[in-house]
Amino acid sequence: MADQMRMDFERERNEMVTTLRRQLRDELLEEKPPPPPPPPPAPAV
Repeated sequence: MADQMRMDFERERNEMVTTLRRQLRDELLEEKPPPPPPPPPAPAV
Protein backbone atom coordinates (compact mmCIF):
# COMPACT_ATOMS: atom_id res chain seq x y z
CA MET A 1 0.00 0.00 0.00
CA ALA A 2 2.80 2.37 0.90
CA ASP A 3 4.55 1.51 -2.36
CA GLN A 4 1.40 2.35 -4.34
CA MET A 5 1.05 5.68 -2.55
CA ARG A 6 4.70 6.50 -3.21
CA MET A 7 4.36 5.61 -6.89
CA ASP A 8 1.26 7.79 -7.19
CA PHE A 9 3.06 10.65 -5.45
CA GLU A 10 6.09 10.36 -7.72
CA ARG A 11 3.89 10.25 -10.82
CA GLU A 12 1.96 13.35 -9.72
CA ARG A 13 5.19 15.14 -8.87
CA ASN A 14 6.67 14.27 -12.26
CA GLU A 15 3.55 15.57 -14.00
CA MET A 16 3.71 18.80 -12.00
CA VAL A 17 7.40 19.26 -12.80
CA THR A 18 6.75 18.66 -16.48
CA THR A 19 3.91 21.18 -16.51
CA LEU A 20 5.92 23.79 -14.62
CA ARG A 21 8.91 23.34 -16.91
CA ARG A 22 6.70 23.72 -19.97
CA GLN A 23 5.14 26.90 -18.57
CA LEU A 24 8.52 28.36 -17.65
CA ARG A 25 9.93 27.53 -21.07
CA ASP A 26 6.94 29.12 -22.80
CA GLU A 27 7.29 32.27 -20.68
CA LEU A 28 11.00 32.51 -21.42
CA LEU A 29 10.42 32.03 -25.14
CA GLU A 30 7.80 34.78 -25.11
CA GLU A 31 10.13 37.24 -23.39
CA LYS A 32 13.26 36.76 -25.49
CA PRO A 33 14.72 34.51 -28.17
CA PRO A 34 16.43 31.34 -26.95
CA PRO A 35 20.01 31.86 -25.77
CA PRO A 36 22.83 30.59 -27.95
CA PRO A 37 24.12 27.12 -27.09
CA PRO A 38 26.89 27.14 -24.48
CA PRO A 39 30.43 26.86 -25.82
CA PRO A 40 31.97 23.40 -25.67
CA PRO A 41 34.02 22.78 -22.52
CA ALA A 42 37.71 23.48 -22.92
CA PRO A 43 39.82 20.31 -22.90
CA ALA A 44 41.60 19.80 -19.60
CA VAL A 45 45.32 20.11 -20.27
